[in-house]
Amino acid sequence: MSSQVVTEYTAIRGKKGQPAASLYGCDTMRELYPETRTCQPSRTRTAARRRRLARGVARWAQVNALDSLYVRRAAEITLTMDTADYEAAEGKAREFWARVRDLWPGVRYFCWLELQRSGRLHYHALWLNPPHRSRVDLVRWVTHAWGAGRTRTRFHDAAWMRRQGTDYVLSYAKKIGDKSYQQDYEAVPSTLRTFMTQRLGYGLTDLDEHRDRPLVQYVPESVHAGELVPEHLVIVGTARHCPSRTGCAVTPNRFHRRSRPQPAARGPGRRCCVAR
Repeated sequence: MSSQVVTEYTAIRGKKGQPAASLYGCDTMRELYPETRTCQPSRTRTAARRRRLARGVARWAQVNALDSLYVRRAAEITLTMDTADYEAAEGKAREFWARVRDLWPGVRYFCWLELQRSGRLHYHALWLNPPHRSRVDLVRWVTHAWGAGRTRTRFHDAAWMRRQGTDYVLSYAKKIGDKSYQQDYEAVPSTLRTFMTQRLGYGLTDLDEHRDRPLVQYVPESVHAGELVPEHLVIVGTARHCPSRTGCAVTPNRFHRRSRPQPAARGPGRRCCVAR
């Protein structure tokens, strides 16, 4: 952002001039662009799924930051279906992560759907702080638990997470050009989720309000000077989230049952868990 950007610092207020409950202690800095930007809205199924995917990644990364999660290691997992039949893929990823949560309560992961050129489905996932190799042969366990095709599991250390970490997931959520076919969801049925994650433990509306977001105006279709002007979006600026001095004030959902912590390591030796 250049120095020409106009900034307007305002606190979000609720009824009778009181701070809004969800933003108590946090403010919003509105940065208005000197020149507005326009774009055409897309109403395709692919565009809608990609917007939800980008929003899901942002929320997941935000929760990890709010919880001050320290990542010691991460597992990068690919789960590929051995068939292009969408019906055969329904529920497979959901069942896989249900097994993971049963064995390792409190697990944190983000998993999203993509397509191969052949039309087969495959899921990418980033699993934070997976069990250590002294407790389980995770490569073997993932292959056994998936059981629907080929798998790949790679591990990264804390330095990799600090260097790219969430940016790795964000880059996958913005496939364009030659790889755009990987997120062409037009033929994918609604029964297949675009992404999956653990329970975030925060209200989704609260998370969105406590994150930077664009200031967008919708302009409907109209006639100007005898010419038809199609509907479009005008991006006028950015709403910057400004946390309080003690940090962001967003609080966990009090009705959310916090997951049990992961069990401690079982000491030396190697043990392979059998998928249930």
